[in-house]
Amino acid sequence: MIFLFLAAIITSAISSVTGMAGGVVLLSLMTLWLPVSVIIPIHGLVQLFSNSFRVYYLRESINKKFIKYFVVGVPIGAAISVVALRNFFTQKWIFIALAILIAYSLFKPKKLPSLKLKIYQWSIVGVIAGALAIIVGSVGPFLAAFFVREDLEKKEIISTKASMQMLCHFIKIPSFLFIGFDYKAYGMETALLVLGALIGTKFGVIILEKINDKVFKLLFKSFLAIALIRIIYKIAAAA
Repeated sequence: MIFLFLAAIITSAISSVTGMAGGVVLLSLMTLWLPVSVIIPIHGLVQLFSNSFRVYYLRESINKKFIKYFVVGVPIGAAISVVALRNFFTQKWIFIALAILIAYSLFKPKKLPSLKLKIYQWSIVGVIAGALAIIVGSVGPFLAAFFVREDLEKKEIISTKASMQMLCHFIKIPSFLFIGFDYKAYGMETALLVLGALIGTKFGVIILEKINDKVFKLLFKSFLAIALIRIIYKIAAAA
């Protein structure tokens, strides 16, 4: 219990400073103490709260124009994934597409265009993120690729991306309840993880306030590169 509580604090702080990585690290640490069958549902609920706390603390920095279009696409993508995508795409090909997208955003030559979307195009991102939330479970690295841009400041990136992830995690909860997962059976563990996420998020936001935009964007790109390496490893493992 203590281990899970501390893990939630540390990983939520990481996500609040860098915008990613904390969720993946927490998922890995949860495998040490919880049965595999319950990790994904509990992790999804904890990440929903973790992102919600981040959104609350940084609510004034959210780019509402992005969210307005993104939220339209998420349920469409989730519905499509359930009905069709599972039958046509394997996780390997999805990871390959993600790796290409992230590599392009990080290492593209200056002559090539950046992934700077027009406002309405965020609805397309919402569709894809909604599908990935169901098929892969993680949308952080995918969304991060579209935030590697110079016209957004650190709080705007963290808060807007957290809002998008919150929506994606939210659509997963009804699915877990529908298939009969009993959250009450792991109520204490879930409560401690959520409390740790609250404390860690607040601590991370304090750190975020103290670092400048240049350092933040270096950290953001560094953790995105780590996510790329992890995805490439998954592709190689599935080969």
